[in-house]
Amino acid sequence: MGLASANYAHRVTAGPALIGQPRTLHALGAGATVERMRRLRAFALAALLLPCLAAASHAVARAQVDQDSESASPFAISDTYHIQGGDQIAIAIDDDPTLAQTITVLDDGTIELPLVGTLDIGGLSPAQAAHAIALRLSAYMRHPQVVVSIVKEGVLEVTVLGDVKTPGKYELRSQGRLLDAIAAAGGVADIDNGVYPDARIATPGGGDVATISLENLLDKGDVSLDVPLEQGAVVYVPGPLTFTVQVLGAVDHPGVIVMHEGDRISMAIALAGDSRTANSDLNRIALTRHFPNGTVGTYRVNLYPALERGDERYDVALEPGDVIFVPEAVGRTIGEGIFSGILYLLGSVLHF
Repeated sequence: MGLASANYAHRVTAGPALIGQPRTLHALGAGATVERMRRLRAFALAALLLPCLAAASHAVARAQVDQDSESASPFAISDTYHIQGGDQIAIAIDDDPTLAQTITVLDDGTIELPLVGTLDIGGLSPAQAAHAIALRLSAYMRHPQVVVSIVKEGVLEVTVLGDVKTPGKYELRSQGRLLDAIAAAGGVADIDNGVYPDARIATPGGGDVATISLENLLDKGDVSLDVPLEQGAVVYVPGPLTFTVQVLGAVDHPGVIVMHEGDRISMAIALAGDSRTANSDLNRIALTRHFPNGTVGTYRVNLYPALERGDERYDVALEPGDVIFVPEAVGRTIGEGIFSGILYLLGSVLHF
């Protein structure tokens, strides 16, 4: 009985232990299951977020690459830039890499490309130029993707004459403006009673001569008057004082010419007229000058270096009372066509 009681007691004692053990194991299993579920949810969430994070990381990396590429490009420029003659541009075409090339825009703003032919892109932005090229290529390929970028800006050649400190021919950036030209020539030399004169601008393309108030531009700060210049433009700043000279010989209208302070021989001849019918020989001009001490000097002037290369050492500044004699040409003279074009521009910019 005692043994039986002892065994029972053991079983009872053991019973709760045996009964409680499964409960403990069940509780541990439930906790592990919860932990596994938590891990599974975390894994699923990571699986969902990973592509997004990767895409975001790729986008950031791509943006950084684009930024680095832009800063590393030889000539990073905004799309507000307008292509000019002399600019060097790179053209990339995704559909046919063999058509990619780097070319220089001609002075008239045109380019020549295979399949495209001659195309005028002068004054267009790089994006507009790319669109114009793509339109031409669409006749040969489906939805061509074209990119135009500026490799190197061209130079703008302009002539600045009149009442400036160092008149002559200057090279400006291709987007050069009126103030760039005047600054290149050293600025306005003389101001009449503190008032700036009106500048005049003539371009080889013809058309009306532009008159710009330097008083409003420089003194009053009207930057809208700082107009862009074209290739080959002539800028003239008249001096405050006037005087007279005589132009004789083979010119259209020989006689007395009214000049402004700072004006030169080429400008007097331009005002007197140098049409083909005048048959002027501008390589053998004679300049006669009367000096205050009563002496008279006569000098031979060859305008060719001045008109062709902008070397103002050969384009003498005039003084009151100078007499200019232009001989008649015998046969064809050096630089005849060049002289006619430049003097025509001078004549147009000088006629008020």
